[in-house]
Amino acid sequence: MDREAVDEIKRAFDAVMKDVRDDIRALAEGQAQLRAELRGEFGALRGEFGAFRVEVRKEFEETRGMVRLLSENSSGASSTAKPGPPDRSSRPAR
Repeated sequence: MDREAVDEIKRAFDAVMKDVRDDIRALAEGQAQLRAELRGEFGALRGEFGAFRVEVRKEFEETRGMVRLLSENSSGASSTAKPGPPDRSSRPAR
């Protein structure tokens, strides 16, 4: 192999390597941008989930209070009634 052929191979290899480096750089930049976008989206979802948890807890506490009030009212009004098994007709089957 003569000197000109070696130089031509080196030039071709250098050109290919430059393209490969450019492609790798573009992929790295795209990945960094995607990570930043996903971080923002996950942060927003985390915030929405937190707000949802607050609402669920609030509703649960209100429901617990209503059940407690109903229980207290029904125990005072039916103190002569015999306690029986709980009514399970409205509960979903397991």
